[in-house]
Amino acid sequence: MNKSELIEAIARETELSKAAAGHALDAALSTIVKVVPKKEDVQLIGFGTFKAGKRAARTGKNPRTGEKLKIAAATVPKFSAGAGFKTAVNKKTDLMHFEVAALGGRFHWCDGKTSMSWSREEPEQLEC
Repeated sequence: MNKSELIEAIARETELSKAAAGHALDAALSTIVKVVPKKEDVQLIGFGTFKAGKRAARTGKNPRTGEKLKIAAATVPKFSAGAGFKTAVNKKTDLMHFEVAALGGRFHWCDGKTSMSWSREEPEQLEC
């Protein structure tokens, strides 16, 4: 799935226009890109966490010449999948779904048994 297909899917799921869905996706990605370099994690419960990690300096090898190279230490972006996302990928339940309504500031997670919904105000437990 590419970005335009993702925007179409978001528009369909949230009943937003494609333009509004595109703006919402761009805003979410832009926010993640702005805060992660500041060492702030972006945690989406059930989905995963975006964070900055350190990669140590190391010795590499030029593939053409075989010459050893020093590779400097770096700060790199990392993503750790959450339990709900891992379950969905492993298909341990057929009812797993995620819904993000960016304009409402709401995240919804359901594993077929329990459903949690978070908003800017307060989390609430719902039936699936």
